[in-house]
Amino acid sequence: MIRIHKSSVLRQAPLETAPEKLCTAFECVHRKLQEDKYKTRHADGCDGCQEVVGCLDTLQDIIKRGKVPLILSIDENHDEPEIIFVESEPRQPDHSYVSISHVWSDGLGNLERNGLPLCQLRRISRLIRSLPGEQAEIVLFWCDTLCIPPDAAGIPDVQNLAIGQMRNIYADATAVLVLDSWLFTSEMSTASPEEILLKIFCCTWNTRLWTYQEGALAKSLYFQFKDGPYNLDAGFQEACRSATFASEITIIPALETRYFALREFQAHTAIETRLGAVASALGHRVTSVATDEPLCLAVLLDLDILKIAETKPTARMEAFWKMLPIAVASAIFNNDTAKLAIDGLRWAPATFLRSPRNVDDDGTPATVDYSDGTPLDRNDKGVMVKCRGIRFLTQRCPFPDKISVMDENGQWAYWQFSSRNAHGSLSVPEQPDGQPTRRFDPFDTFGCNEVAILVKEAEDQTIGSTLNSIPIGTGILVGIDKEEWGVIYCRWITSCHRNSWDVSSQDLVNHFLRFAPKNWAYGDAPACDKRSGCILVAAGKSVASQFCIG
Repeated sequence: MIRIHKSSVLRQAPLETAPEKLCTAFECVHRKLQEDKYKTRHADGCDGCQEVVGCLDTLQDIIKRGKVPLILSIDENHDEPEIIFVESEPRQPDHSYVSISHVWSDGLGNLERNGLPLCQLRRISRLIRSLPGEQAEIVLFWCDTLCIPPDAAGIPDVQNLAIGQMRNIYADATAVLVLDSWLFTSEMSTASPEEILLKIFCCTWNTRLWTYQEGALAKSLYFQFKDGPYNLDAGFQEACRSATFASEITIIPALETRYFALREFQAHTAIETRLGAVASALGHRVTSVATDEPLCLAVLLDLDILKIAETKPTARMEAFWKMLPIAVASAIFNNDTAKLAIDGLRWAPATFLRSPRNVDDDGTPATVDYSDGTPLDRNDKGVMVKCRGIRFLTQRCPFPDKISVMDENGQWAYWQFSSRNAHGSLSVPEQPDGQPTRRFDPFDTFGCNEVAILVKEAEDQTIGSTLNSIPIGTGILVGIDKEEWGVIYCRWITSCHRNSWDVSSQDLVNHFLRFAPKNWAYGDAPACDKRSGCILVAAGKSVASQFCIG
């Protein structure tokens, strides 16, 4: 039996100040960095001590020369006011060192200078010297608070150089030690293997953006508990070996999902599989600074982080996608997260993080599935992909978020569009209950009089597939611009979902066709199968072709 005590799971480190607003499903205000109120904390039991600061001139000289600044740990009786830097060669470290990974909201950061209280420096020194096995007696460490110039230093070029080193710093470290304030108050000796892992995967550290790359790139990853360090890889293997039948069919699968999302990243070598792994892993993580996301993505995918860092913050996600030589099918077809409103990139996710942008008006979370890592060629106009589906005219009119479409063979399909990531949509009060619905206007937005509903063509699919062969599931709505040399150029509008066609769907269509026996009809629908409001009935033509989706 697995014994997990509620109090041990919920107990968190005390907060110094009460937040001014409430937490939401997407943000814990207790853990969000508030620069105007941020204070570096002293270690537990310290009533106050001097701050130990690194020389900024020495630090930036090391970074400018392309070297890695490391910190020399100190003894318990050390009381010198200055940090000692030791420089190391990048990629071929001539010194063994430990990289520290922490969440700034725990108080181990410093917004003003490269310094920490003496008590914290002693604590970190004691902890890294106490690591077991190959990591025993290491005396050097790296910590972002001490080794990356803060914004207040006023040297952004050097700061960007230091951030650009982070991937190699964490990958080359002998070990990465995670310091999480909640875990530091928990004891391993009184917990089951499953409870230890559950605490690790539920702690604040495991919900933040930057800490993902620090854990994913580590050779050896340790989490500091009250009674010692815990090796995640060895601990996970032991938990699987000792698992009971009950735990194997309950908690172990959930733990495996979180573990492999974090620790199997380096097993992926192709950029498309790495992108899929990162996108899946970031879905439950957040950051205090939204424009940091493309920086972290660049670090993980080994892109030119300096180029992104020098880009205007609000344009960094655009710069990130433009730097990628390929796209992946999942980014376009298998999820309905928020997209960029930029020509040629309207298919590209605007964020991979947990965000209000990835939730419908009714609170429904985005569908996120990055399992299809099929690489797709792309150019300035969009992504090249073989698709099939159905195309039809809009009669230059806005149309609603629910439509029924008939192909040339008389086969019907019922589609519903997402309001979360739509381009060129507007909310209008059309439903009898007063709730807003969505209208899409491709002609007014993009000048497109013709649209298409598409799904990705399977490799073994033949050209000319019928509407009925399109599977129940997710597709996309696009506005067609032009057709040249066998390629249909179109604009990504929104994602959509094909629902099953049943008797009530046919009854609804028949109702319209009785009053509008043309090739399309548009009007208010009666209540039918819990559907009400404005719908569209259209006649279209099946299509299978090469598309350029922009």
